[in-house]
Amino acid sequence: MTGAKRGGLFTLKGRTPVPSTPGKAWDRWCMDIKGRRVARTITPTADIDTLFTGINNAQDGEPPLLYETVVNGGALHGRVERHVTWEEADTGHNRLVMEVVQDEERRGYR
Repeated sequence: MTGAKRGGLFTLKGRTPVPSTPGKAWDRWCMDIKGRRVARTITPTADIDTLFTGINNAQDGEPPLLYETVVNGGALHGRVERHVTWEEADTGHNRLVMEVVQDEERRGYR
């Protein structure tokens, strides 16, 4: 998938991204948040959510960035990281959770 066009659409077959086309079928597929979720962790101060977005956010010619981790709340509120693969997204999610937990421990939330 190297070189996929920015803004291109994808769905998942298992954990493998598959190019898709705009339309109602993609819209319906995208509504299945549970099927697109890589991981979600809720801590005392934050909600860290990692999803397959189905939209390529990379620059043209770069590997598609199809996964996104968003932190809502806590010291990292607003942090967004994008990933190329399911495995990278899972690793990135866990790293951000650890950063949030370490901050919570420093602040006495744990």
